[in-house]
Amino acid sequence: MVVLSGSHTLGRSHCNSFIVRNRERLASGTIGPAYQALLEALCPANTSQFTNVTTEIDLSTPVVLDNNYYKLVQLNLGLHFSDDQLIRNATLKGFVDTFAANETLWKEKFIAAMIKMGNIAPKTGTQGEIRLNCSIVNPSSTSSSGYDGAIQMLRRPGSDDKVASG
Repeated sequence: MVVLSGSHTLGRSHCNSFIVRNRERLASGTIGPAYQALLEALCPANTSQFTNVTTEIDLSTPVVLDNNYYKLVQLNLGLHFSDDQLIRNATLKGFVDTFAANETLWKEKFIAAMIKMGNIAPKTGTQGEIRLNCSIVNPSSTSSSGYDGAIQMLRRPGSDDKVASG
């Protein structure tokens, strides 16, 4: 997972996926205060699951597939709690340090990991679920109802045809 976490060098993240947890990280000293201040300025104070504000996950090279993500994590500039955890464990930190120092090695490992993931057979039919939030298993009533239940859960309150984004 340390290798695949490097994909955070690309992409964006919604404020509601990190802002509250990062306030806890600020209190414990595991996120840079200036970085958290920047994030607080970007995200509305009343951030919720319907807030459609995003930021780059890697602020310095957001559209380049490189090892800069690992360098940021070393400096307490990982956007997500999961990024921060990579340097709180000695074994994982060793990987972070190695990949921060050797972009070629990280890219080789990343390619191999992506190919391995691509070979995983997806679950079909009732074997899997479409998650409403990728980091949380759906409530049992949604899981058993499959695709239609997931779509119903995503609809905005009071809307007959709009699916919530974000």
